[in-house]
Amino acid sequence: MNFNNLKELTELRKHALAILYLIDSVNDDSYFAFLSDQIHMMVFYATDILISTMSAINKLEKESHVSPSETLDNSQVNRDILNLIFRFRTVATTKNDTFYKYYSILERNYDSKLREPAVL
Repeated sequence: MNFNNLKELTELRKHALAILYLIDSVNDDSYFAFLSDQIHMMVFYATDILISTMSAINKLEKESHVSPSETLDNSQVNRDILNLIFRFRTVATTKNDTFYKYYSILERNYDSKLREPAVL
């Protein structure tokens, strides 16, 4: 895949978001915690891809001087990503728990790729 193609990146973002929104439909944290390991891994991976894709889209839009994507409210997507990241922390029982590891990795990736620097 060519990560310089805004159309392809937007399509990838759409599919990763679909997974994020599907898992978000599970309202109960206890039920969420007891979903299969495969589902959690897929959601973790899709969220990681979404973070990287959003970062690539942001860079492409800045480099090509096009207006930010009007098809999607990036601030809402960022909130949805953060909600899922912190949900992994919420259901983690220890720092050695897989959920906590997912939380740590995703938070670090989010911070390095999407978090806006603080304005002083």
